[in-house]
Amino acid sequence: MAGARPGAAAGLVRARLIACLDRPAGLTLVVAPAGSGKTTLLAQYAAAAAEPVAWHRLAPEDTDPQRLAARLRAAVAAGAGTLVLDDFDVAVGTAAERAVEDLLTSGTLPPRVFVASRRLPSFNVSRAEVGDVAIVTADDLRFRSWEVERLFGDVYAEPLPPADAAVLTRRTEGWAAGLHLFHLSTAGRPLGDRRRAIGSLSGRSRFARAYLARTVLDDLPEELREFLRLTCVFGVLTAARCDRLLGSADAQRRLEELERRQALTTSDDDGRTFRYHEVLRRHLETALLEDLGEAGARDWYATAAGLLEDDGAVAEAVVAYARAERWPDVTRLLRGAGDPVVGAGEAERIPARLVEESPWLSLAVARRAVADGRLAEARERYRHAESLAADPRVRRVAAAERRLADVWLGAPERPDLHWLDRVRAALRRSPLDAAEPRGERPEDVLASAVALLLAGQAGDAAALLRDRCPVPDGEFAALAVRLVTAVCAALDGAAAAPAVERIGADAERTGVPWVARACAALAACRDAGAPAPEAADDPWGALLVAFATALAGLLRGEGDAAAFAAVAGRATALEAGTVAAWAAAFGALAAGDPAAARRAEAAARAAGVPGARAVALLARGDDAEVGGERWPALLRARLGAPACAVPSPAADVREDRPLALRCLGGFSLDVVGRDLDWRLLRPRAATALRLLAMHAGLPVHRETLLAALWPDVPVAPATHNLQVAVSSLRSFLEPGQTRGSTLLVRQGDAYALVLPEGAVADVVTFRDGLRDAQRARAEGDADALRAALRAAVAAYGGDLLPGDGPAEWVAAERDRLRTLAASAAAELAEVELAAARCDEAAAAAARSIEIDRFLDGSWRLLVDACTRAGDAAAAERARRRYADVLHDLGVRP
Repeated sequence: MAGARPGAAAGLVRARLIACLDRPAGLTLVVAPAGSGKTTLLAQYAAAAAEPVAWHRLAPEDTDPQRLAARLRAAVAAGAGTLVLDDFDVAVGTAAERAVEDLLTSGTLPPRVFVASRRLPSFNVSRAEVGDVAIVTADDLRFRSWEVERLFGDVYAEPLPPADAAVLTRRTEGWAAGLHLFHLSTAGRPLGDRRRAIGSLSGRSRFARAYLARTVLDDLPEELREFLRLTCVFGVLTAARCDRLLGSADAQRRLEELERRQALTTSDDDGRTFRYHEVLRRHLETALLEDLGEAGARDWYATAAGLLEDDGAVAEAVVAYARAERWPDVTRLLRGAGDPVVGAGEAERIPARLVEESPWLSLAVARRAVADGRLAEARERYRHAESLAADPRVRRVAAAERRLADVWLGAPERPDLHWLDRVRAALRRSPLDAAEPRGERPEDVLASAVALLLAGQAGDAAALLRDRCPVPDGEFAALAVRLVTAVCAALDGAAAAPAVERIGADAERTGVPWVARACAALAACRDAGAPAPEAADDPWGALLVAFATALAGLLRGEGDAAAFAAVAGRATALEAGTVAAWAAAFGALAAGDPAAARRAEAAARAAGVPGARAVALLARGDDAEVGGERWPALLRARLGAPACAVPSPAADVREDRPLALRCLGGFSLDVVGRDLDWRLLRPRAATALRLLAMHAGLPVHRETLLAALWPDVPVAPATHNLQVAVSSLRSFLEPGQTRGSTLLVRQGDAYALVLPEGAVADVVTFRDGLRDAQRARAEGDADALRAALRAAVAAYGGDLLPGDGPAEWVAAERDRLRTLAASAAAELAEVELAAARCDEAAAAAARSIEIDRFLDGSWRLLVDACTRAGDAAAAERARRRYADVLHDLGVRP
C-alpha cells in the first residue's frame, strides 16, 4: 500500500523470529510495547517475501470503519497474498477493529495477515473462520545475549565482548529500542568507554529519556505517570505494597491499566505481582530523584525498604536501604539473613564498595560469574568471600561452591558429594558408570540422565526424567532438566526447536546465561548457517559452541574433519574424554576415512562411550544401533550414510512372524499388528522385560528377578513390586487378554517369556546355533557344523543389551555370550579355511576380531586366509592391525 510501508528492512535478521512468521496461511499477531522491533521484523519478512505484500500503517483517521475497510479491500484487489497492518493499537476498541474482524471471518483478506500492535486486539480468535492464529510476544522479540553480540558486531560494527553483551542484555532486558539508544549514546567511543557505560547504565541518557517520554509516558494520564515515578522503588510490585506506600486503595486498578496499555509493565502471574521494564525503571528512578531531591529520594527509599522488610522481601529491602544510604540497615539484614538471600541481580544495584566489603554480596557476584561460565573469576570471588566471612556458615557455603568451580577447572571430582561432580565424571570418561543411581533427589536423577545422554542412550535418559524426576529446586537444575529432555526428544526425531527456544529465553530472563548460550548452540545445529554464540572466559562454553558449530556443518553437508579435531583437542585439554570420543567419531564420519573410523571406534570403546562407538561404526558402514535408540538411524538418514553392512537379526523379520525379539546389539520388541513402545513402561517393568527377554524361552527364578530389580528392598514388598511389574507387562504385551497371558507365564517360582510358534529371537537363534554346532561336532558332520556356526554368528548382532551398561544382572552374561560368539566365528573361519573357502574364512575371522580384538588365533586365521586367497595387501593390513593391538597391550610383536 503506497506511502505506508517502511523503506528498508534494517537491523539484525533473526532466523528464529522469521521462522515464527513463515506460515502458509493464517493470522499472526505481533503484540509488544513500543520499541520492541515489531515493524522491523515485519519489514524484514516482507522484504524477503516471494509475492506482493500489502502494507498499511494505521493512522487516527483509520478509526472510521468504512474508510479502513475500503482501503483494505483495495489492497486485496491489487493481488497481494500477504497483508500487514502496522500500529493497529490505533483501532483497538473501536468500530474499525470490528470491521477488520468481519473482513477476517468473511475470507475477504489475503491468506496471510500480520497485525502489529502495542495492545492485544479483541478479535475472537477461537472462531474457525479466523483460521490458524499465532502470537509473537514481547518476550519473543526480546534480543538474546548472543543476538546482542551479533547486533553490535555485524550491524553497528562496534563489537562487544560476550560478557559485556550479556550485562547489556540484562540491563536493557533485550529491548530493541534500549539497545539502539545505548548504541546512539556510545557510537564512535573506544571499547573501554563503552564497557564503562554498560557498567554505569542509568536513566540519564538524553536519548532514552526523549524516547520513553515520546513513546511511553506522554500517552499516559498524569495520575499514571505519577504512580510510575513513586512506585519505581519496588522491584516487584503488588497492589498491597503500592497502596501502603502511597496511602491509596486503587493500586491494583492502576497496575492493570499500565499493563493493558503496554506501558513497559508486565505480570507473569495473572496480576498478583507486576514489574517495570528495567530501562523504564532506571528512567523513573532518575525522574524521582529530580522531583524529590536527594534527601527526599533517600527518605522515600527508606520508607519502601521498611515495607519490603515487613513483607520478608529481604533482598529487595537490602537494595532499597542501599539506595537510601542506610548502611547499618543493609549490614544488619545481610548478617541476620543466615542465607545468601541477595542475588546477583540485586547486587548489581548496590555500590561496588559495599559489594567488596560484604561476604554475602561477594558470594552473589561469584554466583553470577558461575552462571555466566566464568569459572576462574568465580573461584577468585569465592575466595574473597571466604576471606571476608567471620560467620562460619558463610565460609562453608563459599568453600563448598568454590570446590565445585575447582572441579570444573581440573580438580578431581568426588561424585559422592554433589550431582555436578557426577556430571563432571561422566564427561571425563565411562559415562555409564556415572549413570548408576546415587539417590532419589531430583538432582541425582538429573545427573544420571545427563550421564546416559552422554553415553548415547537418549531414550533411557528421557524415560528416567519422565518417570522419576520432579522439578528440582534452583533455576539451573530446573532449566537443565528441561534442556536435557528437549535434547532427548530431538534425538528421537521430535521437533524440539520451540522448546529449546523457550528454555533459552527463560535462562536469559532468570539470569543463567550459560544455559542460554547452550540453547543458542543447539539452535546453530538446527538452523543451517546460523552462527553460534561466542564464549569468552568460559572454556566449557567454548567447547560446546565449537562442537555445535562443527556438528552444524556436518548436518548441512559441509562436514569438516579438522573442526572436529579441534573440538577433540579442546576436550582433551579439559580432560573431557567423553566429548573427545564423540568428536573423533563425528570427525571420522565427516572425513569418510575407514582408518579414522577404526581409530575412533577404538577410542570410543576405550573411553566407554557406546554412542560415540555407534557413530564410528556408522562411519564404517556398520550397524550403528545403540540399545534400541532411534538416533543412529535418523542420523544415517539425515546424512545419507551408507546402509549398515553387518547383518542384523531384526532386519530378517517378516510380517508373517507373530513376534520378533532382539537383545543382541540393542533391544527391540515387535509384535505384528500392535504398535508397542517398551520405553513407555516404567523403568523397573522395562528392566524386568529385558531380563526375561535375554533368557527368552527359559524360566527365570523369582529370586533372580528380585535381586536384580529390588536388591535393597525386603522380600515381602519386593515380591509385591514384582507382581505389579509382571501384571503391567502382561497388559503391555497382550492388551485386552482376559484369560491369562500366553507370552509371560509363571512356572512355579519362576517366570518365563514364552515365544509363540513362528517367533524369532536373536538370543534363542544364537543359543540354538551353538547347540547344533556342539551336536554336529560330536557327530563329525562338517557341513552341519558349518551351517550351525554360520547361524550362530549371524544371530550375534552385538553385545547383549548394551543399553543396560554394567548392570550386574546382565554384565556376566554379556561377557559370556561375547566370548562364545568370538570363538564361534573363529571356529567357523577354521572350518571354511579347511574347505579352502578362503574368502568366507577371512570374513569369519574378521567378524571374530570385531567381537573381540584380543584373540590371537583369530588374527592369525585372518592373515592366513587373506594370504591363501592371494590378497597380499589385505594380509599386510591385518598384520599391521595385529601389531597395533599388541602394542596397545604392551607386547612386542
